[in-house]
Amino acid sequence: MNCPHKAILVVTRAVKGTASNVAKKRVSLHCGRPLGHEGEHHDKRYHKHWHDRDQTLTHVFEHEELPP
Repeated sequence: MNCPHKAILVVTRAVKGTASNVAKKRVSLHCGRPLGHEGEHHDKRYHKHWHDRDQTLTHVFEHEELPP
């Protein structure tokens, strides 16, 4: 049986000419490791790792830089 932990990956990006960031993309991550595993959770499809912070659903934020 697989680990039941999930995460929502939110990729943000700066808005040119402002001090604001907006969500560019949201992705649902699912841990594919065995139930009761130790260490980080891992989504094989998106190659992302996260810590659960004692929750079964965690939000993970990644900021994407604008090209120069």
